[in-house]
Amino acid sequence: MRRWLFFAALCMGVVSLGNGPSAQALSLEIRPLEYRTMLKKGESQKGFIDVTNPMGDSVHLKTEVQAFRQVDDRGSLQFYDSERMAAGIIPDLDEFDLAPGETLRMYFKIDGSKLAAGDNFGALFFRIIPPGSSGVNSSLRLGTLFSIENASTTDHRAEVTKFSVPFFQFSEPVSGSYSITNTADPETTNAFYPQVKLTIAPFAQSKTHTSSLVFAGRTRTNEFRLETVRFGFYAVTLEHNGKTHTRLVFIADTWQLVILGLFTCAFILGGYLVWYRHEAKKRLKKSVK
Repeated sequence: MRRWLFFAALCMGVVSLGNGPSAQALSLEIRPLEYRTMLKKGESQKGFIDVTNPMGDSVHLKTEVQAFRQVDDRGSLQFYDSERMAAGIIPDLDEFDLAPGETLRMYFKIDGSKLAAGDNFGALFFRIIPPGSSGVNSSLRLGTLFSIENASTTDHRAEVTKFSVPFFQFSEPVSGSYSITNTADPETTNAFYPQVKLTIAPFAQSKTHTSSLVFAGRTRTNEFRLETVRFGFYAVTLEHNGKTHTRLVFIADTWQLVILGLFTCAFILGGYLVWYRHEAKKRLKKSVK
């Protein structure tokens, strides 16, 4: 649910003409919110999006297709008109009505012959048209983001620029973050979802973590969590593109820290008692002499 609200706010916020968020728009449900695919040269592909109206009133919707790009390192998106994208993503309906509680399965076609070779990024929007309005100035819309690799020969390269893992880890999952930069020419449409390998050692456990979408010349910061129930010192390693980054961590749960604290206190107390007895014997020998 949180993810759905985030995409709703994102889509509305970027394309807004200055109006505040609409409760009506936020009530529309779109699934899926992301559509990723790879096409062979000249290939076409069909898919669908489910649009649900959970409100108590009917709504009239118009479809529209735009391209998008990232405009900062936070992943903010800018949507813009593109004849090529509009020709490459074709919805079955230009406009339609949804009764209260009704779900419509909107089919669409992706035509690879109309899209540029390589990376293509667009959105299929559903714009809410208020009664009596032409919809030209309406900013209330939600949609699905498309990531399309079309007959791709694109060389995707990225570089990890920061790897941060707090030394003390007091919860069961080990958490940290990394920043990754798409090193392609910022003037190109090169963009992808880089993958990194994360490992905890000794007794190595590994997982592959997929980064957020990162456009050419942009840097994205990603958080990760690694499940573990271990106690003690361990090395967390990130590997990408043949390069590794390692951080030492100390892992402990609360009860393990309590036991460690009690053990440390007992050790210190035991050491003190041994020292005290040793000193007492020395004093006794001196007094006897």
